[in-house]
Parts: sequence; C-alpha cells; structure tokens
Amino acid sequence: QASTAQTLTVVAASPGIFSIGQTGAGQGAILNASGVLVNASAPAAAGDVVSVYCTGLGATATAVATGAATPASPAISTKLPVTATVGGTPATVTFAGLAPTFVGLYQVNVTIPAGLTSGAAAPVVLTANGVSSNSVTLAAK
Repeated sequence: QASTAQTLTVVAASPGIFSIGQTGAGQGAILNASGVLVNASAPAAAGDVVSVYCTGLGATATAVATGAATPASPAISTKLPVTATVGGTPATVTFAGLAPTFVGLYQVNVTIPAGLTSGAAAPVVLTANGVSSNSVTLAAK
C-alpha cells in the first residue's frame, strides 16, 4: 500500500558517539591504546590517544561494499574532516574512518588535551560537516 508522502533531509554527515549503558549519553564507547574501556578504573591522561567509536561520519575515501567488513589494512578514512573536543578543549584527531574488521562502524582516534581535571567525567564531542555529535564522557587522570 502507498503511504502519505514524507519529506526527508539527507546530509553528508551526522555523527553519533556510541555510549555504554545509556542511550546517547554517559560513558562513551572509548578505548585506550591497549583496547581497554576508558572509565574510572582506566582513566585517560593528557597525551593519550583514545579511539572513539561512532556512526554517521559520511562517505569514505575508499569505498567498502555494503555489508562487508572493513579491511584491516589499509586504513579507510572519511572524506570529510572530523574535529573533536574533550572537556570543552579542542583535541587533535589523528584518524577518522572505518574501524578495521567491523561492518559500518567508525573510529576516531583522538589525542587527549592537557588541562583536564583528574577524576572528571570530561565531555567528548565530535563534529563533521558542521554537525556536532551527542556528548558522552570519559574519565580523566
């Protein structure tokens, strides 16, 4: 059966960071360089590079077939630049693209900036194409 017409807005990117336990908020799905969840038991320090797992970063520089796992090598980066803030401070993004060996999962590698309060649940936000993600947190030391 036909339905009534619906209007859709299609955008190049609309990032969303995955979270643990709460829908779109709270502890982010963020791993340290050892693959451990960044939380109160394993906080991140200034200079650490963490991997933020997300969706909605748009097209990639190299196409991957729909439903296919991203190859482990070479890295598949996004076409659009991605920026990040941690604790409200701009953070360096060293990679934004598809997470190796996963299907449709994006990974953004971010260097933790200096100046975070120890023990704080610092907010993390990604931006692509002028659109900001939801805010999740990570523990800082």
